[in-house]
Amino acid sequence: MISSSTRKLALRISYLGAPFCGWQKQAGLDENLPSIQQTLETAIESIVQEKIQLTGSGRTDAGVNASGQIAHFQLQESRVAAYGIFRGLNSRIPESIRVLEVFPVHSDFHAQRSATHKQYSYYWLMGRVVPAHLVGRATLQPTEFDLLKMQSAARDLVGKHDFKAFQGAGSNEKIETVREILSADLDYVPMGVPGVWDESGVKLLRFRVVGTGFLKQMVRSLAGTLAWIGEGRIPPEQMAQALKLRDRSLIGPTLLPDGLWLEQVHYPADLLRP
Repeated sequence: MISSSTRKLALRISYLGAPFCGWQKQAGLDENLPSIQQTLETAIESIVQEKIQLTGSGRTDAGVNASGQIAHFQLQESRVAAYGIFRGLNSRIPESIRVLEVFPVHSDFHAQRSATHKQYSYYWLMGRVVPAHLVGRATLQPTEFDLLKMQSAARDLVGKHDFKAFQGAGSNEKIETVREILSADLDYVPMGVPGVWDESGVKLLRFRVVGTGFLKQMVRSLAGTLAWIGEGRIPPEQMAQALKLRDRSLIGPTLLPDGLWLEQVHYPADLLRP
């Protein structure tokens, strides 16, 4: 029987993925490369003085970043307020992880199962060198892309498709590979730092994709295919062909994780209220 004192809280989290083995805690890994989940669990337990299980909206891989990861945990006895946990957390964790918010949620809320859709973005830095503030946050692309061709191919992603061709190596073969993409677009975005930039042609290109679910390494494979299209290695229509034929030989590479960000996770409004 659940105690009347039980509470469920959620966290909104940003992090840089490079210092960690990924979101999920795993046995037998180097202690110098911890998981984000374990790092946060340890810090929360030191504040609330009880054992907790932190569940994230998804398992970001090693090196993948987040600006809006959501996770939840349940407290059985502790009455520490959400704001008290928020204040204490950021002083107990590395600066590569920042807890942006701690808030109470409905008892039926589940960070993974309750999510209706998520937004990921992949970023390329177009130029000769990655500026210091974007190291580990964007992938260097030294040659110009054909943006119009990439945008054309991205439009073919919208809707329900079988993304088997874009599933990461070593994935569970029994997993359903049909996913629904709600929107997909590419455009240049601000560099995200104060100051004046010269006319050297340094630009930040963003591939943003919103969907009801994603396969392992799917977004990085989509980004790699778009990159090949942008470089003229394959034609834009090959994106639709790869989806139709479920043929991995038609797609581009799985790009490095440092350009990938989990940006938003959406939930039904009634579950965000306790």
